[in-house]
Amino acid sequence: MTQNHLSDEYILSEIEKLKYLYGLNKVIRFNLTRKEEWQTQSVAEHVANMIYLAYYFREHEDPAKKLDFDKVIRLIMAHDLGEIETGDILTVVKNDNDEKAEKEAIRRVKKKSPKFIADEIDALYDEFEDPKSDEGKYARAVDKFEGQLFWLEKEKVKAVLQAHKAAGVETRIVHPIHMKKVFTMLDSYKFVAMKRFLEVVEQKKYSYGVIE
Repeated sequence: MTQNHLSDEYILSEIEKLKYLYGLNKVIRFNLTRKEEWQTQSVAEHVANMIYLAYYFREHEDPAKKLDFDKVIRLIMAHDLGEIETGDILTVVKNDNDEKAEKEAIRRVKKKSPKFIADEIDALYDEFEDPKSDEGKYARAVDKFEGQLFWLEKEKVKAVLQAHKAAGVETRIVHPIHMKKVFTMLDSYKFVAMKRFLEVVEQKKYSYGVIE
């Protein structure tokens, strides 16, 4: 499918299908419930969502199946393992000290993890953070896209606004700066479909009228 066929209407209909898969994020095992004012997202849910998205965008971005998709999935699975030790830090407030702490956390994860993780977590983490391969670029792009797809309901936008407020930042300032970086990255990686989808996602989130 060419970029010209990626109309707003088509993208919004496809996003509804992706949001349906996100429904698993709301299903708590053992018939329990997550009692909270704002719907949260665990890092494990983020990783699972990324796997769905990686397969979805493969049709658009890698129709010839040139990517080593086993490597893509391993990169996705490993990229946030350091957060077992550090917890999650908002991208818009992350600084050099946080990135250093994440690197140190990977060493602790390596010591505590089973062999299949320990053997390659250093290489996977480094490749994800500064991708040289097409697989690394694809996994990193999917990560940034998933972070925005979470916003696609009014209440979730409000949840992110609350997170920004708690971190002491103004969404109207930090969000456009962050998104400019994401779009620049997608352009440099030549992920045309993902960029078009993200343009529609941006329009949708602002349409709720809750971002100043």
